[in-house]
Amino acid sequence: MLHRSEASMAKHHWIHVTVAALCCSLLGAAPCGAQNGFGAKPGGGFQGAGAAGAPGGRSILHVDGTVKAVSRLGLTVTDQEGTEIMVQLPQDLSKVQFRADADPRGLRPGMMVRFQAALGPGGVPLEPVKQVEIFHPIRMPKMPRRVAESMTPGLHSDNKQPANRNVGFVPGKYRVVGALAGGDPSSWLAVTAGKYPIRVQMAPDAKFVIRTHSLELAQPGDRVSLDGFYNEPDKTRVLADKLTITADRVIGTPTEEPAGPRRGRARRARGAAAEGNAAAEGEGAAAAEGEGFGAAAEQ
Repeated sequence: MLHRSEASMAKHHWIHVTVAALCCSLLGAAPCGAQNGFGAKPGGGFQGAGAAGAPGGRSILHVDGTVKAVSRLGLTVTDQEGTEIMVQLPQDLSKVQFRADADPRGLRPGMMVRFQAALGPGGVPLEPVKQVEIFHPIRMPKMPRRVAESMTPGLHSDNKQPANRNVGFVPGKYRVVGALAGGDPSSWLAVTAGKYPIRVQMAPDAKFVIRTHSLELAQPGDRVSLDGFYNEPDKTRVLADKLTITADRVIGTPTEEPAGPRRGRARRARGAAAEGNAAAEGEGAAAAEGEGFGAAAEQ
């Protein structure tokens, strides 16, 4: 169900992670912050983090495992042999990726999304969209052009040739990046892609997925795959060069009763009375507030 009010958007905290939180938020469920003394151990820290190769005599390591705990600067991973490894994030956060499936019922206006679309003359979509990515933009200096483009609202052509402004809109394959404006995720979505409003049809089996560059949504048990560097002979302290976390759970499913301030007995009684009056007014009351995702988008 899609609502336009900020109050309803706040009920789904995974939507509203700020750029600062993406970079340095401490996941409350991860109790390892005090243990994560990266660089504090003499001879065991990482100097000049974020190098592309294996500088300073470091060795390269690949790790597959699961998340044990998450902290502000990294995470603790248990590898396939049961060894705990402390992993420091790379300086380039575009090399960190969190992946998970999303419940489309958790979609809200203003969320950033992107998808591939075939656009015809005038930018009219020619076929249904098969997958929508929900993401949080990050801004970093010297980001690769393709990465920056994937987070910049607009219509980005797959055609590598420079655009000819005299020709006008050129039909073809485009990556649509923008803010969700409304729709019904089972049939259509409306997106504001920069200065281009666009409405696309959704495929019957369309997938909704989350792609972020932070640990904000990571939890113990999530799968980890990383490539990084370590100082011989200690393989339990790794500086990640590329890190991917994959969750097997679906994120964004609305709760039946979102957490909120507790009401006193008198206030609850007044609320119950008001709800009874609204119910007595029949369908008109429900229609007046808008019936969720589709209705809100069409108002």
